[in-house]
Amino acid sequence: MVNWNYRNIVGTIFLVILLIVFFNACKNQDSNVVKDTSDKEQYILELRWNKAYPDDTKLKAEIGLNWVFVFLGADLPKGSFKEAIVWNNNQLTVNFQKLGFHQQGLLALSKLIYQFKQSEEYKKNGAIDLGRFVSLTINSSNHYYAITGIASTFNQFKQDKVFDTKQFAATNSTVSSHDRIIDLPDSNFVDYKKWAYVSNECEGKISEGNSHITSFEVKELMANGQFRFAIYDTTGRLLSVANGLAGKPSKCLWCHESNIQTLFDVQVDEPNFYGAEIFKYFVLRDTNKLKQYRMTLMSDIDYERKQDHTQAELLYITFMEPSAERLAIEWGISIDEVKLKLINIPTHEHEEFLYLGQVYYRKDIEIFSPYSSVKPPDSAREKSKYEPDLIK
Repeated sequence: MVNWNYRNIVGTIFLVILLIVFFNACKNQDSNVVKDTSDKEQYILELRWNKAYPDDTKLKAEIGLNWVFVFLGADLPKGSFKEAIVWNNNQLTVNFQKLGFHQQGLLALSKLIYQFKQSEEYKKNGAIDLGRFVSLTINSSNHYYAITGIASTFNQFKQDKVFDTKQFAATNSTVSSHDRIIDLPDSNFVDYKKWAYVSNECEGKISEGNSHITSFEVKELMANGQFRFAIYDTTGRLLSVANGLAGKPSKCLWCHESNIQTLFDVQVDEPNFYGAEIFKYFVLRDTNKLKQYRMTLMSDIDYERKQDHTQAELLYITFMEPSAERLAIEWGISIDEVKLKLINIPTHEHEEFLYLGQVYYRKDIEIFSPYSSVKPPDSAREKSKYEPDLIK
């Protein structure tokens, strides 16, 4: 028979307390593990690669995705892309936490990832179409702004920027039907955060003294060596598309994907502004500084491979303008079945990539898909009747 003296009682109580603490600790540890897993899952997305043309490959898709991530603001430290992706047949798992996105970009992406995972497409295929992902990020202005973290107002954008005291007047632009007044970065800049270009879009003619600014198209250098773009109205609010011919920020990316573009057309120099030859000199000067900055980066992007960015463009082009062959893979039916479904839908040739063959416009054929999904914008680069805004 146990003799329950004072020492036994105290010892038993102490043992019970230890057991309670131990089990609570295990319980808390388990709950923390679940929470961590949940947090990680919101940054993981399954993407489905659908072969779009005869020479299309997974390697080209990887190259394109590299550029998409950089366009969206990822730092892409050396080796990070391979750590962030896993292929399983034609499906690609992406962990966005491993790509060097800033926290604001990750938060915006997680909200979009949630929308993808709720779609019928994702639930049926276990993934979202790779081209749909690209179209709903770099080609959707509102999402592009949120992910890249561009300033929400023009005044915020200009804050801490250092501009030259004199401007350049573009009187014959290839992307605008009106005159443009360009603010240039100060020639003495060192910090890339202070480096930006502003195109003041005008109506009227500078030469006639009746020009006035209608909007601001801007670009600034991100830490990863890539530009980000935005369009503001005269009140300083973000616009999804330019008022003139310049299109959406994704159209800016199409022209300024890795370079600072120089002039293409003959200009008429205006008094009190820099002339065309001086502007070309400044562009060359800034291009050299940009190259020097990029050389300091240890990144998965090689800016010397001048045509690699084309693979990013093909990811969204072949989705927004798919061939019957691509749709057959995407929808899981034969090419003949696709053509029968779309017998009344006209086809066309893509103006840049003729080798894609006869293609459709996504907005015309989406209703024939065997499943619904997150709707992309009507146009990848130009003004759209529908422009998604799913990141609140």
